Amino acid sequence: MSEPFDENMKCWLEAVDAWNEGVPVRALALSDQLVAAGWDTTELHALRAECLLALDQPQEAFDEAKRVVDEAPDDLGAQWLYAVAAWRTRRLMWAQEAFEKAIELSRHDPRLWLEYARFLVAERGPKLALEAAEKAVKLNPESPSAWVVLGEAKQRMHDRKGAREAYAKALKLDPNCVPAQLAMASFLESSGEIDKALALTELAEGHKEAEPVIEEIRKKAKRKQIGRILVERGLVRAEPDRDAGRLRRQVFWCVVVCTVLAAFVLAVWADAPGFAAVVAVITLLGILRFFS
Repeated sequence: MSEPFDENMKCWLEAVDAWNEGVPVRALALSDQLVAAGWDTTELHALRAECLLALDQPQEAFDEAKRVVDEAPDDLGAQWLYAVAAWRTRRLMWAQEAFEKAIELSRHDPRLWLEYARFLVAERGPKLALEAAEKAVKLNPESPSAWVVLGEAKQRMHDRKGAREAYAKALKLDPNCVPAQLAMASFLESSGEIDKALALTELAEGHKEAEPVIEEIRKKAKRKQIGRILVERGLVRAEPDRDAGRLRRQVFWCVVVCTVLAAFVLAVWADAPGFAAVVAVITLLGILRFFS
C-alpha cells in the first residue's frame, strides 16, 4: 500500500520542483502521471492550471482552476488562479468577481490591486479602471508598475497630461523599468515626439517581451517620418489639424449667425428688407471666401 503512495509523492515533489525551476512542460507531464495513477488533490489541479496557463492552454487551465475554486472557494490562491484563467478565456464577468474576491481575502494586498487594475484597464470601463489604478498607487506609491497602470487608465479617460505625468513618475522611480519605457515611448509616438519615442525603444531593447511593442512603435514612427518628408517636399498635402479645423468651423458658424441677426435688425430698424438682404448676401459671400 505504501509503495504506490511513495512513488506518487516522489512524482509530486518532482513536479513541484520542475514548476519552481521554470519548466512547466515537465511539471505538467509529471502531473499527468499522477492523474493517471488516480492522485486527486486540490493542489495537483492548481499546479496543472498554472502549468497550462504558462503553456498558453487557457481553456484547459480554466477547467482545472474551476475545479480548484469549487473545492476551496475561500482560498486566496484558488480565487486568483480562477480570475486569471477566466480572464484568459474571456469570461470577464467571472474574472472580475474572482479578482474582487481575491482582493478581499488578501485584505487588500497592493500587488493584487495592481493586477486587478491592469485587468480593468484592458477590459472594463475607464472610470472603474482609473479608480482601481489610483488605489494601487495609493497602496504602493513607490511601485513603477502601479504608476504605469495609472498612466494607461488616464489615457483611457483622455487625460493625456495626467498620463504623461504618471509615466514620467514611473521612470523617475525606476529609469530601467521596461513597461514604463514602452508606455512612455508609445505615448510620445502618439504625440508626434518621434525622436524621443525612438530613444526610449532603444533603452528597452534586449527584452523579449518588449520586442513586439518596440517593432510596432518603430513602424508607426517610420510611417510618420516618411509622411513628414513627403509633406516637406510637397509631394503630398499635410493632414489637416482636426482641432484647428473644428475651431474654424465654430468661428464660421458664429459669424454666419451674427450676420443673419445683424441683417434682421437692420431690416426691422431701417424698414428696408431688400437692402438688408443684399448686405447679408454680400457679407456671407465674403465669409465663405475667407474660410474657403
